[in-house]
Amino acid sequence: MGILSESKKHAPEDFGRACKKALEMKVYTCKFIRNTLKYKTFNLDAEEEIRRIMDDNETRRLDILN
Repeated sequence: MGILSESKKHAPEDFGRACKKALEMKVYTCKFIRNTLKYKTFNLDAEEEIRRIMDDNETRRLDILN
């Protein structure tokens, strides 16, 4: 499945924002766009996104320890 199939699954506005974020971050992969759409991270600025990733990693560590 490629980028065009992702465009059919999501609202045009969301797809456009995800592509814009990919261009801004210079990450030109379908996986990045797919994950951006899945987790709705196109609305986050870079600092918020990093914080979210760090929180997710901490949660995974705690799950492993328990």
